Amino acid sequence: MDKYEFNIKAEQMRKMAEQGDYKTAMQIADTIDWRRVRNANLLSYVADIYEHNGEYEEAKETLWTVLQLRAESVLGQLDGTIPSTDDGQQNAQDTLIDGSAIDLSVMGEFNH
Repeated sequence: MDKYEFNIKAEQMRKMAEQGDYKTAMQIADTIDWRRVRNANLLSYVADIYEHNGEYEEAKETLWTVLQLRAESVLGQLDGTIPSTDDGQQNAQDTLIDGSAIDLSVMGEFNH
């Protein structure tokens, strides 16, 4: 999935959740490979969607992992080992915290 398609799906997922249609939002979330996503806010949002669908333990574990990675990133920004601006991070991606091990697919799937 390219970045354009990812952005469309993420926006559709958000709209469904904002309308209270968490089942459809989870269906869309299930089509995305979350292992490559490093946006902690978006990952937290997806965990909320899964939580609304009754996948509590998986949502808790995912949020805990996101929090740990975010804390590591903030500490790196404070000590100067990770750039703190978007431009700096784009130019030094090898210094960023890798969130690819987060597997949101373990939170379950919506069965038709």
